[in-house]
Amino acid sequence: MFSRRVLVNLTRCTSLDNPRNYYMANWKRGYFKPAIKRIPKRNSVQDLARLDRFEQMMEIDNYGVTLREKSECVKCFYPLKCDDIKLPSGIAYKFSQLEVLGKGFLQFCLVESFLHVFKRSSTDIEQHDFNFDVKMRHLGASRRIPRKLLQRYVKGNFSRLARLSQPQASIPLRIHRVYDRKCFNALFGYLTLTNESQTVWNLVKGKISRSILKNTFNI
Repeated sequence: MFSRRVLVNLTRCTSLDNPRNYYMANWKRGYFKPAIKRIPKRNSVQDLARLDRFEQMMEIDNYGVTLREKSECVKCFYPLKCDDIKLPSGIAYKFSQLEVLGKGFLQFCLVESFLHVFKRSSTDIEQHDFNFDVKMRHLGASRRIPRKLLQRYVKGNFSRLARLSQPQASIPLRIHRVYDRKCFNALFGYLTLTNESQTVWNLVKGKISRSILKNTFNI
């Protein structure tokens, strides 16, 4: 079970030694390997169906966006697992890395859409209205802050997107929605790394930004 070197070190461990420190020291040397959580294979059919629903809802085919390596992409539904998510290129990313990338990409795209909402004025730069934030101050936070607008979009279109280890009935809906947003962000992080950025940009503008602007400004 253990290598001879580890067994020798174990015999040297006295009652005064801290077992946790001993374990961590040997783990750093490569003697012990932490257990890696794997996504359940029994969920594969349901996960692929969930991914197909996301694909249909976003109409990604109409924008030339492709969901590649679906067996890896479905890992974006598991925010509490520690599997690496591999790209077709072989490079692997953590869920948290894809989540941050997707979140920033979505917010930046939405902000860019705000530059074209209001009427042109003499203060515009290259026909972009950088004073849109001032013109939106009369709106509540939920109708002008990109993060909150995206939260509402995910809430209205992708309920129960995340796959959590506990039964759904035992998880408060507000908690589940937090993980739904994380999964949504991670999916777009994956898309931006596996497609041309401009095609994903067009997808976000056409399906997400346009919907948010319509609901916020009725345009």
